[in-house]
Amino acid sequence: MPLSFILFRLHPLLLALFILWRFVRPLRLRLAYKIPLGVLLSILCLKQYWYIFTGGTLMNPQLPRSLCMLGTCGMITTLVLFCLVLLRDLVNLPFYTLRKRIRRGLLPSNALWCNLPILLLALAIGVLGTQGGFARPEVVRLEVSLKQLPPAAEGYKIAFLADTHISTPTSPDDLEYIVRTVAEEKPNLILMGGDYQDGSVEQLAAKTAYLLRLTAQDGVYAVSGNHEFYSGYQSWLDYYTQGGLVFLENRGVVLKDKQGQPLFNLCGMMDQAGRNFGLPGAQPEQALAGLNPDLPTIMLSHQPATADLVQNRVDLVLSGHTHGGMAPLLQQLVSKANHGYVSGVYQTENTKVIVSNGTMIWLGFAMRLLVPPQILILTLKTQD
Repeated sequence: MPLSFILFRLHPLLLALFILWRFVRPLRLRLAYKIPLGVLLSILCLKQYWYIFTGGTLMNPQLPRSLCMLGTCGMITTLVLFCLVLLRDLVNLPFYTLRKRIRRGLLPSNALWCNLPILLLALAIGVLGTQGGFARPEVVRLEVSLKQLPPAAEGYKIAFLADTHISTPTSPDDLEYIVRTVAEEKPNLILMGGDYQDGSVEQLAAKTAYLLRLTAQDGVYAVSGNHEFYSGYQSWLDYYTQGGLVFLENRGVVLKDKQGQPLFNLCGMMDQAGRNFGLPGAQPEQALAGLNPDLPTIMLSHQPATADLVQNRVDLVLSGHTHGGMAPLLQQLVSKANHGYVSGVYQTENTKVIVSNGTMIWLGFAMRLLVPPQILILTLKTQD
């Protein structure tokens, strides 16, 4: 069994043990207060186990939405508490060395005046992060200039959704809101960037059916995300295809208007996770084969790092996957893991890359702080 998998399963327990050891145990409190506090913080650390021991999975918990929100709040609070306690101890380290007494330092580990604000700050971030994680997406409108764009495509409107992460606790009201909001924008085309659900077709057909209600005059095109492979890639591909979505898995089309006038090339790449499941993953050469060289090319690819595979060969790459980095500081880590792409618009030599914050969020880590979910509305313009 890989070490990374073991650590992934064990990290909530290790987190709880650290908080008990370095936060609860040193506090100058009676046992009648320390024991309940330690039990409460330990339970909040173990959200991952809540999901598993109640018959669900980390991907698709079988719990009410309210309990998932509570679990998310507890997870964020204890993670932030861990970071703050670790920072406190690092600040105190020189004092520990000089005084040789573990409980004395600039920020004493046993003093309530020091540790209560740490706990309250962690809780505040937990509440705000959970509120952001479960928030409805906002509409973000962008004008995108493309070279060689035909006059017929001037002002062409595209709605881009990514990372809906539908699961059992997902609210139907939120899905109805997304469908209604997109319809009100009256896009010419809807593009979808992967990670649509976190469970099987049998579990989630009733809720993912909302995605099949998305319509536009020129259709709805999609690519896979890594989460499609965790929950039955082929069954979901068949389900969505039968529902009217057109998947561009390592292939492209020349999109035309109602009069047959070519507008632009539209292509997509299978998510790289496919390689772990006996599938080819992203194949840029296949995706770009047979396109019209006199038209701009728009590429759908779930993970923004794969934009580097098509640099200077396409005009625009649309991606998701990062959830916008989820929060300040985390954004820097997520950016490094995704070749510098995390949220917003990036201009390389001859290729624009637009990374969505995601339309909803995965319940395994449902945190958003100052990084709201999005429905992107792109309006195409001719580049001078």
